[in-house]
Amino acid sequence: GLKRKGLKDELKSRVTSGINMRGPLEVQQLAWPVISSGCDAVVVSEAGSGKTLAYLLPILQLLLDPPDPSRASRAVIAVPSTDLASQVLGVAQQLTEGTSLVASAPTTSGSDVIVGTIPECLAYVCQPKGKKRAADSSSTLTRLVVDEADILLAGLRKKGRASTGQPVMKILGEVKHARKQAEKAISKRNLSVKKTAEALDRERIFQLILVSATVPSQGDASVGALVNELFPSIKWIRSSGAHRPVPQLTSSFITVAGDEERQDELIKLVRNPSNRTLVFANSAARANHVAKFLRAEGLTVGIYQPELSPGHRAAAVEIFNRTPKGVLVCSGLAARGLDFSPVGLVVQYQLAPHMVEYMHRVGRTARAGRPGAAVALVTEHSAPEIALMQEVQRCIRGSWKYV
Repeated sequence: GLKRKGLKDELKSRVTSGINMRGPLEVQQLAWPVISSGCDAVVVSEAGSGKTLAYLLPILQLLLDPPDPSRASRAVIAVPSTDLASQVLGVAQQLTEGTSLVASAPTTSGSDVIVGTIPECLAYVCQPKGKKRAADSSSTLTRLVVDEADILLAGLRKKGRASTGQPVMKILGEVKHARKQAEKAISKRNLSVKKTAEALDRERIFQLILVSATVPSQGDASVGALVNELFPSIKWIRSSGAHRPVPQLTSSFITVAGDEERQDELIKLVRNPSNRTLVFANSAARANHVAKFLRAEGLTVGIYQPELSPGHRAAAVEIFNRTPKGVLVCSGLAARGLDFSPVGLVVQYQLAPHMVEYMHRVGRTARAGRPGAAVALVTEHSAPEIALMQEVQRCIRGSWKYV
């Protein structure tokens, strides 16, 4: 684990003072030896369990203390949204402050750690035909992270074959192509099996790390099947709580007959909040509707949905984070990866459309060992909603009640 291996002093001081981390969490202990050894890895752990540090710390350690000092090394961290990119970059910059490393968005040159969306990172990983690579990309680039990998890869394996047109598949295709080219070149040297393995490890261009709270593995079309097809030797790291709500989460399910009762129940839940509250709806339009009727009730609420500009979304989060009893109405965009100041309650005004989305939504509370509560408003005559509620209840480790 982290304690046994030991962080470099310059990183250790940033961990303890810069981000106030008291000790390694389970997923960080599990990921450290795998990632720091240079292996490809899939990191699967529940929301709020410390996945960002689980990959950032060993990567930064490798950049500061490379196994082969003669090789230049950079990291690229690709995420699905600009909001998440800004958040991950902020953590990376906190950790690298005072070190020799520089973390930045893809628009800045001379960086050791580049954090951006998949399209922004394409030029730093892929070499377009007839075009030069981006100025900061190079054949020595070795650390590639795809965060929230499940949402980026979902639906890309159909009828037993992987789709190749999506930007994320172009990135993964480049990794696979580079591996094949290296294997082809090294095979011509007539080395022993051991020497061949050592050469492949020494001369490979990429270390690949895929990260998510949920990576479905059931069925030929699942994300897990796609990953194993592309990278058969990749190592899987799973926390003990992967694919389940954390035990310190208290879950409640309230059945409602229709929209009028749904609105009444929501108003009761957010009228006098004891802590920050997130309210989820299933679309931008419905999030706008919820915010409008709550404001008509005299409540002060913010809104976070994809039709707002990044600046407006960032402002809404900033106000929410500095308001101890704030209420923020969200679409599913807020369920992925974002860290808020401690949230005490997550309300699903509309139940998530599937289990993966449910897990990400409730993962905004009860983070880093703190207690939290989640309430879902379930339409009483909706068979899909009742079925999802029952599926959630079967996998809950904390307490739950049905109203």
